[in-house]
Amino acid sequence: MKRTALAFLLTIAGFSPIDAQTARNADTPLACSHFTPDARYINITLVMQLEKREVAMRVPQEFLEDAWNRQEGARKTAFLFRTMIDTFEPVTRAQTPKLNFEYTSFLINDYIDLPKLAELMLDLASPGNASPWEPLSAYNTRPFQYGLVEVIPNYPKELQENVYLQMGPNGAVKTVIACSVTGTVAFPGCQQFSRTPSGVDIKFSYPIRFLPIWQDMQNNIHSFVECAIDEARKTAP
Repeated sequence: MKRTALAFLLTIAGFSPIDAQTARNADTPLACSHFTPDARYINITLVMQLEKREVAMRVPQEFLEDAWNRQEGARKTAFLFRTMIDTFEPVTRAQTPKLNFEYTSFLINDYIDLPKLAELMLDLASPGNASPWEPLSAYNTRPFQYGLVEVIPNYPKELQENVYLQMGPNGAVKTVIACSVTGTVAFPGCQQFSRTPSGVDIKFSYPIRFLPIWQDMQNNIHSFVECAIDEARKTAP
C-alpha cells in the first residue's frame, strides 16, 4: 500500500508506467474503482442540518472503520474517512504510524458557505491579532501556483496560515485551502474545503508537501462521494 510522496508526484507527472489495476479501471475514477459488484456495502445517510436535507449514500464497508458507522442505515451529521493519497485505499488508525503521512483524512459534513469559510480561515490565520472579522471582498488576492490565488492577509503580523482559493469562471469561490506558514509548526499541513456536485461539503487535511496535487486529491474525494450517492440511488427501493 505504501508508496513514497516522490513516487506519487512522478506518477502524476507521467513518469510511472500504468499498472494493471489502473489499466483495468481506465474508464473509472480511481476512487470509484472500489464500488464493485462483489463489495460489501453499508447504507448511510448524511444529515445536513444547515441545509435541512439528507443525502443517502452506499459505501463499501472497508471505508467505514468505526463500528458505529458500520451500522446499516446509520444517520449522522458527519462521516470520517481515511485513505491513501495515491491509491485511495482505505487506511485504519493502526496503519497510520507506518505511512509517513501519505494519507488523507476527509470529513463529509454540512459547512457554512465557502466565502464565509474563507473569511473564517483568514480571521484565524493571525491569532495573535485582535483583528475584526472582515468580508472576503475586503481582501486583495494575487496569482499563486497550481491553479490557485493567494489571499493577501490584512493583518500579516504573527501570521500562522496562508489562505488560497480556487475561483470559478464567474468569480465564485470553489475551494478554500489554509496551509501552515513554514516555521510556525513542526509538521506543516493544509486544510481544504470544497463542495461536491451533489452539494455535499468536504473537509480534508494533508501534509503541505502535497499542495501541488490538491486538485487530484479533491477530484478523488468528490468522485468517491458522488459514486456513493449514485450507488444509493441505483439500489433504492
